[in-house]
Amino acid sequence: SGPWNGLRFSGVPEMAPLNGLGFDFVMDQHEVYYSYSITNASLISRLVVNATNGNLQRYTWIESSGEWNLYWYAPKDQCDSYKECGPYGICDTNLSPVCQCMKGFAPKNLPVWNLRDGSDGCVRNTTLGCESDKFLPLKNMKLPVTTTAFVDKTMNLKECEEMCLKNCSCTAYADYKISNGGSGCVTWTGELLDVRVYTEGGGQDLYVRLAASEIDDAGSVGSGGGSDKTKQIIMALGITVGIVILLSGLTVYYVRKRKGLQGTTRQKGLRERSQDLLLNEVVISSKKEYSTESNMDDVELPLFDFGTLAMATNNFSDENKLGQGGFGSVYKGRVVEDQEIAVKRLSKTSGQGIEEFKNEVNLIAKLQHRNLVRLLGCCVDMDEKMLIYEYMENKSLDAVLFTKEKRSLLNWPRRFNIICGIARGLLYLHQDSRFRIIHRDLKASNILLDGEMNPKISDFGMARIFGKDQTEANTRRVVGTYG
Repeated sequence: SGPWNGLRFSGVPEMAPLNGLGFDFVMDQHEVYYSYSITNASLISRLVVNATNGNLQRYTWIESSGEWNLYWYAPKDQCDSYKECGPYGICDTNLSPVCQCMKGFAPKNLPVWNLRDGSDGCVRNTTLGCESDKFLPLKNMKLPVTTTAFVDKTMNLKECEEMCLKNCSCTAYADYKISNGGSGCVTWTGELLDVRVYTEGGGQDLYVRLAASEIDDAGSVGSGGGSDKTKQIIMALGITVGIVILLSGLTVYYVRKRKGLQGTTRQKGLRERSQDLLLNEVVISSKKEYSTESNMDDVELPLFDFGTLAMATNNFSDENKLGQGGFGSVYKGRVVEDQEIAVKRLSKTSGQGIEEFKNEVNLIAKLQHRNLVRLLGCCVDMDEKMLIYEYMENKSLDAVLFTKEKRSLLNWPRRFNIICGIARGLLYLHQDSRFRIIHRDLKASNILLDGEMNPKISDFGMARIFGKDQTEANTRRVVGTYG
């Protein structure tokens, strides 16, 4: 039936209040339910499941003929079957076969697809680029399954688009309600399932995330073929506007560079303000100031919203918990296209705090080495602060080294490889990176092992940048992990 859109279920466009029969959908912090009520005492109606074909049928009693009349039934057609066309597939009863891929996608299993079995669905033609992506509007759609959806009733559609674009895991968005011109925001992470298209007057708009190149190739939805001349004019205007914007941007950059001004960004909402205040503040420093060569650039790091991470980690369940450290708990998660991640969540009772969090964000985002753990993004949502890393299948070195069952995995060639990998990582930090980094909390629990037992240094919350010629420094803070 699809999600409720304020007027009806998204997958039941013919659903409308009958004289004497009303529909209601309630969703609050206590309960979620759908109901129908008979407001006209003279109306007699019944809802049954047909034991022969399994159809759900609604009948109304016709007094004049003394018979039950079939008013509505489901499923009506092939597209009413659940996930008929698989991930990123669209079901359309006006086509034969009924399944087609969304623009920017192609059949995952073409031989089976050609035999009119669309259950395997479709896959992307072009990998997403996160912040450079765009959204393709699809009209008159039944919205996808909402098991991976997040709802914010306070946003408008523009704010919904901005939030989805910032979240690299977001694959689509739509209005939460279509009544009164539309309101609220629904965003999806992961695959889009059980989507179909209706004729005019049914369904609603769905905005699907695609790589920018796919949007340019697909063109705007609802546009006609257009003449070649019109296309050429549009292309010429686009190129001209692009050149003007580029020149303007270079001019502004040059002027601001000369004046030594630091740009500021106007923020909307407490969440964005807290994120930018956190990420743009440079907190890694020592007592001594160094030349501009040692200054860190602004961090460019994907931001994840709390809802996405809660969904990815099964609401931070104990089953997804990988371990506990001085920073807080670490959880395994799964985001778009089955990418596995590790989510480190700052505990409110942690001995480490916001300074260590900012330290790690600012530092790891600028370091790239095969023996350093890769930071994929972060989340700052009110009191919640989280770091998102690549997932390491074999967890930490201490978990393998000091566990009798796993210790046998560490034969001497692997131990030698781990030692060499750690040494290469330290050499990069101390000598080969743009900044000289002293980790200050290096131990077995902060060495992570990937699926092939390759070591990666992690946990840079205590790390410190040294000057080019500096060999020692003092601190007034107790560092390291208790114990």
